[in-house]
Formats: sequence, structure tokens, C-alpha cells
Amino acid sequence: MKGLIIIQNNDATELCITKGQKGHVVGWDAKLGPSGQQILETLFVKLDRPAKTIKIEGLPENVVPLVKNSMSIECICPSDVTLTISCSQVSVLPNFAMTDYASQGKTRPFNVVDLNSCRNHLSYYTALSRSATCEGTVIFRELELLDDITNLRYNGQLPASINGQLCNALLHQYQQLKGKGYCPQNVMGPIRWSEVYPMQTFQVITDSLWTLTTKSTTHNATEEVEIQSQKKSKNVSGYFVPTQGSKAIASTLKRKAEEDLNIDEPKSKKIRASFGPTPDIPVGILWDSVNYSCSYDSHLLV
Repeated sequence: MKGLIIIQNNDATELCITKGQKGHVVGWDAKLGPSGQQILETLFVKLDRPAKTIKIEGLPENVVPLVKNSMSIECICPSDVTLTISCSQVSVLPNFAMTDYASQGKTRPFNVVDLNSCRNHLSYYTALSRSATCEGTVIFRELELLDDITNLRYNGQLPASINGQLCNALLHQYQQLKGKGYCPQNVMGPIRWSEVYPMQTFQVITDSLWTLTTKSTTHNATEEVEIQSQKKSKNVSGYFVPTQGSKAIASTLKRKAEEDLNIDEPKSKKIRASFGPTPDIPVGILWDSVNYSCSYDSHLLV
């Protein structure tokens, strides 16, 4: 299988050999090292949808050579001795998969995503929004085991102990019954698992069943918001109705909830100080009309 790669250095922008350009390996050139090992010299890569058609004499269309780049690394030992290591390698990385962080800014016509390890909703959004179309989005999940469970249920052969209401509960019960090494017969060879390479253990997750709420149940979602400045409480209806059986988690954020920001609090009036009418007299030293001190007063004040 030819390797999918992504270029990590701007070697030749006029040939579309730029950082982030995708492609796959079509060949390579190697030589023998000092210990008789094969050392890569040149990697031939066919670019995936380059900005323009690349034609190099002696190579197929859109196939470019990638040579090694040298890099020096200084290592400081505990004895304060500095060692310089020279490393030479082709600036490419495998492109079979990447994290949600690394996929930002990319658009994929066929986007295969594994949502099992996403930490929050932002991670879900980043992974799924890389897709160019809905038809090209493939969500990786344990469909082989779910298909096996569906087949047994349809034929009336599913044991009574497999009675979970949600997918994670069903998979956990089925794995406890069959074992981690059980693999259905219709699973293709490249993705088969066994006792030697078992499937991951499904954790026990307690979920609440989703139910449709009515107008009467929405009143149960009201919460008491205490306004310290007014020293009274108001009933504020939340914008989101929680699922029956779910438990609210106290927020650790410094900013309050959205409901706190939308409360119609009376705005405090600005206090304006009024000192009454002021006499129309200049500000400064009182002039002496007897000695005519205005020149001295002006000199001191100005």
C-alpha cells in the first residue's frame, strides 16, 4: 500500500512543494549506509490536487522528487558538555490520520472521523466540519458488533441479558458476553481483531433516556437567581430544558450563566452634584486697588 504523506517544508513553491501539500509515495531512491542499512536519498511523491499541473522531465505528471534536508541539534548533557547532532531526513509526515487540532483549515471530500476520543463539543465540531459534503462524511464506530447484535435480535437469537437502551450499553453487555476477542465473520481481514489483538474495552456509561418535555415540565427548570444589589430573588426560566434524570454540574467559570446576563435590572441613576449659581468673579488673588498690585498678581498666577 502506497503511503499517504503531507509535506512539512516549503522546498519549492513553484513546483507546489509547500508545507501542507498532500500526496502519496510512488517510489524512492536509497543507498547503503555504513552498517549496510538502506538510507533514503530521494522520495518521489505524486501531489494530490496541486494548484497547477507539475511536469518534470523524466517523471509522470504531478510527480515531484523530495530530497533530504539537514538539521543540526545541540544537546546539553548533565555534565554541561554540548554535543551537536546532524540529522538528515525528508520533510514529510504520514497522512493516514491527524488530530482535530492539526486538521483545522483543511477541507476533505472524504472525511473519516473517529469521535470516540473527542473531549468536548468543540472537538466534535472541528472534526466534522472538515467535510466538504455530507455524503463524504464517514463516522467511524463499532458497526460490525452493532450489525451482529441487530442480526441476532431480528432472528430472535439475542440473549435476554443484552437489553441496553443505548449503543454504549449494548456494546458493553455484548462484549461481556462474547469477550474482547470475539470478531464477527463478515469483518474484512485488514480490520479484523482477535484474542491476540483484542478490541478496546467498552466502559460502563450511565446515560439518561431522552424524553419529550411538555409545558408543565418546563416550569421545573426554573431557577432562583439572587441579585445581591437588589437583595431579592427573581424566577428566571432557563433557555435549555435538562433531560429527565440528568444532573447539573456546577460551573467553575468566572463568568456567570447567560440567564444572569439577561435579567432586566434597574439601572442606577448617576448622582450629579449641584453647587448652585457661582458668582461671576475671576479666580485668583484678591486685587489691591490701593497699592495697584495687579501686575504682581498677574505674574504669580500666569
